[in-house]
Amino acid sequence: MILGGHVRSVLRSVAIGAAAMVGAGVASGQSPLSPCWGVPEGARPVGAAEERRFEVPETLPGPPVTSAGQPDRRGGGPHPPLIAAEQWFSGEFWVPAADESELQTYVLRSIPYRQLATTPLGSFDLTVASLRAVRQRGSEDGLLVCLVFDPAGRGEAVFPLPEVLAVARQGGMLSPFQVHQLESLDRMVGQRWQGLEDAWREFCEAPYDLTSRRRLFDWLAGFYDPRPAFEREQLAPERFLARDQRVRLRALGHSISGRCSLLIVERLVKVELEACPLSQLAQSWNHLARIDGGPVLEAAGEERHDEIDSLKLELEGLPEPAGRELVLHLLEGLPGITRSTASPPPLR
Repeated sequence: MILGGHVRSVLRSVAIGAAAMVGAGVASGQSPLSPCWGVPEGARPVGAAEERRFEVPETLPGPPVTSAGQPDRRGGGPHPPLIAAEQWFSGEFWVPAADESELQTYVLRSIPYRQLATTPLGSFDLTVASLRAVRQRGSEDGLLVCLVFDPAGRGEAVFPLPEVLAVARQGGMLSPFQVHQLESLDRMVGQRWQGLEDAWREFCEAPYDLTSRRRLFDWLAGFYDPRPAFEREQLAPERFLARDQRVRLRALGHSISGRCSLLIVERLVKVELEACPLSQLAQSWNHLARIDGGPVLEAAGEERHDEIDSLKLELEGLPEPAGRELVLHLLEGLPGITRSTASPPPLR
């Protein structure tokens, strides 16, 4: 959206936008736990309760007894796989942590880490317990892992795009360069599949072997990692898509948020806008109206999908009521922003 000279000059003195949408959809975005989830039977705390550390017994098959012609893995010879690689599998087991940093990465989470991977052999559902570390037979702390393999979930190994990027790709909205970038991600995942299959079969042969467990965990956890081609944040729709693509997709009903930070307090008004659609800007104001009272705004017409490209401004010295009134006046002056007759919905 190209701001008029009057509006732009006034915006340079005030701040608009707050994170009205912060936290929206967090609860709905939480994935259900894997089917085998739970602390294994027999697990017991180790040390102080606040450490959230547990010792767990082994539930996976152990090394087979050495017999003629079939020495066990510790003897360096082959033996039949203890888990059928082409059949459904569900199990919980201990994986040694690479270091203390990795341990904290998975343990200090409010919800468990989960990775779903689709491959030509089947689907893998990996979950790592949050808020607890586990210990195997008195050894060092590690991760409590739940793994489900389902051969019925087989499919092509491709990179899982955010929904809005998939829609843009299927609808022919992307530039040739963007299409090339996404194809490179698919090729990268396709090349990783063989390594994951080898790690899975090695794990099935010797699930008791800590090296094979760790190798399978690393392949699953990194299967869809876009690096080194991309950093993760570069694939966010607000970063990957061009401005006109975002506007067009919003008009089709897809939600693509920008940065819209609004702060209006006594003697301070700040604005931070980046690729901020007018609809989100109106919601930001209405969030404040629910807290402190005030008129409700709405973004109407086709302009509601348009966006303010970038704006970072700050104004000091205004009393809060004056700052709020000035921001309201400026918002109502933007094409597509109008005052609504509705009352602000109550805070939940």
